[in-house]
Amino acid sequence: LPSCGRAQKAARHAADLAQTIRELQAGGASLRQVAAGLTRRHIPTPRPGGSWSATHVTRILNRVSV
Repeated sequence: LPSCGRAQKAARHAADLAQTIRELQAGGASLRQVAAGLTRRHIPTPRPGGSWSATHVTRILNRVSV
């Protein structure tokens, strides 16, 4: 199934980003500030060409905590 490959890729992407997100949060950053930090670092969003949002960050964190 093609969706299985996408799900695995998304899980790897989330795991890779979780550490960076948690480091930003440890410094007191809100979800919006984390999103802005990821955008400033030119870290690609789950959908190419966009900017990070608090919703994206929340979804990444939810994916790795499951």
